Amino acid sequence: MISLKWSFLKSNWGAISPTANIDEPIAMSLEDFQYAFASGLPAEFQRASYERYVVPESRRVGKGPTTDTAAIDFKRPRPPLLLIAGTEDHIIPASLNRDNFYAYRLTPAVTDFREFSDRTHLSIAQDGWREVADYVLAWIQKNQS
Repeated sequence: MISLKWSFLKSNWGAISPTANIDEPIAMSLEDFQYAFASGLPAEFQRASYERYVVPESRRVGKGPTTDTAAIDFKRPRPPLLLIAGTEDHIIPASLNRDNFYAYRLTPAVTDFREFSDRTHLSIAQDGWREVADYVLAWIQKNQS
């Protein structure tokens, strides 16, 4: 799925732009990282996260989901699925995760969605990350086969 939400397009444009060379890696700037991954978080955290996590990335990662190879059969049997969203996530907005949740609910398999307030795409690295981790762990334990 793709979103036409401005935050999604702005955050992902380097990867999904039809004019971008798919064989040329993306070198994300600090400014782009701040917007896409850590918007609204303290500047020191943003810079430290950028320096720790950002490496050149293949454009194939961003373009892959738009190809026929990535077509999803939402009715196909599958194991339980939990989709997590952050209200402040620009790169994968909560609305996109919610759309995926509704599409994946076409099977009888367990499908759950949880949106966390004030969480960015760096949710698991932000202060309070244990709330997200504890929720996921409890969900896994509840839904083990």
